Amino acid sequence: KTRVQLCAFEDGGHLTILDASEARGTEALVNGDRVLFHVMDGERTRVELGITDWLLDRVDQARDTLEQAVGEVPGSFTAQFHLGEVYRRKEDNARAREHLNAALRIESDSPFAAFALAEVLFATGEADAAGELYRKVILSNRPFPRLGRVYFQLAQLVHRRRASRQALGFLELAAKHGYDAELIALWELRVSLALRDH
Repeated sequence: KTRVQLCAFEDGGHLTILDASEARGTEALVNGDRVLFHVMDGERTRVELGITDWLLDRVDQARDTLEQAVGEVPGSFTAQFHLGEVYRRKEDNARAREHLNAALRIESDSPFAAFALAEVLFATGEADAAGELYRKVILSNRPFPRLGRVYFQLAQLVHRRRASRQALGFLELAAKHGYDAELIALWELRVSLALRDH
């Protein structure tokens, strides 16, 4: 059996991944976004059902199903990660943090869990911890589809510490990785003005 890890869904910064064996990829439109996800042959597990609910934007149902999955198999990275993402979507940062930390304890080199937890920490104002996790995503040397967002967030964090030249470097990397050009241009102007004032 082959272990497959797939970035399956991205919506508003939330990622869904699925570890599976003997899976086949299926492309579909969900909420207008093109997604690629695994359809499993045979019986669907509770984790898979929770992920399916998540993909179909049935957030409360996904939460309930994934809570059951975590209760049954607390060592499941996929269940912990997706439950953390569900709570992140619900803006319950404390619960998101709990489950994303659990996912990172299970799979410490996962750029997906590191990124999601970094986003929670960024939102709650824990800049240093968020920065460490964004850097961990970069250093993981594993494929990750949102490096543009990672570099953009790092640019904001170093700009707060008045490291404007480093911020411009991160903004350049964000642009190179396809992040929002208008947002980058706005921040480049902001950082350049800060450089001029010093």
